[in-house]
Amino acid sequence: MDDILKDLNAEQRQAVTHVDGPLLIFAGAGSGKTRVIVHRVAHLIRQGVPASQILCLTFTNKAALEMKERLERMLGHGYPGMWAGTFHAFGAWFLRHEAHRLGYPRSFVIYDSEDQRSLVNKCIRDLKLKASKGADTTMAWLIAMAKDTLQDPKRIPCKLDFDPGPVIALYEERKKAYGAFDFGDLLKVPGEMLQGMPEVKDRYQSLFRYLLVDEYQDTNMAQYVMLMGLVNPEQNICVVGDDDQSIYGWRGADVGNILRFKDDFPRAQKAQGLEARRRGYRHQGVPGRRARGRLDRAYHPGPDGSGREPDGNRGFLPRQCPLARDRGKFRSSGHPLCGLRRHALL
Repeated sequence: MDDILKDLNAEQRQAVTHVDGPLLIFAGAGSGKTRVIVHRVAHLIRQGVPASQILCLTFTNKAALEMKERLERMLGHGYPGMWAGTFHAFGAWFLRHEAHRLGYPRSFVIYDSEDQRSLVNKCIRDLKLKASKGADTTMAWLIAMAKDTLQDPKRIPCKLDFDPGPVIALYEERKKAYGAFDFGDLLKVPGEMLQGMPEVKDRYQSLFRYLLVDEYQDTNMAQYVMLMGLVNPEQNICVVGDDDQSIYGWRGADVGNILRFKDDFPRAQKAQGLEARRRGYRHQGVPGRRARGRLDRAYHPGPDGSGREPDGNRGFLPRQCPLARDRGKFRSSGHPLCGLRRHALL
């Protein structure tokens, strides 16, 4: 047996050896999901896929570094051509190559939270608005949340003594004049460019033929739209996640992204049964079981083939995404985004 596969169980081997087409891997805490991702990358490379055509996206620099180190130990040398990093790091790298199309210099700066609050505060003062203490922090949060969730800021509840619209408009105008992006831009702007500029989309879909995404349950709408713009017609996307483990809802993460994977990619295969996958069941209660049930039905349809929940099961209520009216803008080559629908647990 291939040395890459010899220490894997049957379910892990299934996930690792799946080469072409979309794949959803359920892997909870302690299930060896990083191991599966690394072995999958190694298998792709052994199968002749150039490392430069593989894009691995994670949520922390630590996870990306661990992935690269494990791969180097497994194959005996590093693969500098392979791109592995966080969503924000990829967004920054992307913009270094493409932001000139929007009138930004290649040497643009990236504002951290302190820079952002400082500019917001100056905009509030220059507009001569009466603001209570902490308004700059609230405004910075509002701007970030709007970009992460791709919502109109007016639809996001927050306590301010003034209309945030003029402040946001001035903030964005000055930020661009200063040749700067904020953290939210690193996700939102690449997604907009991939969806709105066919030549850019074609370039990156050709560059990265294989996408691997860790902690998919914690992606927000901006990350989702970016990913959909990167998926090429071959649909070689593999996502790893666990809907029981979503922890970033407070910053716009949408567990609906993982629940919607089968809708986005109807021919997707599902790998499950990794170690410790179901350990959270005794803690998750009825809503979590309904979430798992919905996923199981999506991949194992009922007699009518719909995979839908029976009438009267209110475990999930469809809630229209703010961008549903623009669903046509976010169609990636080869598959629709199925209306960009959300699902909210009761």
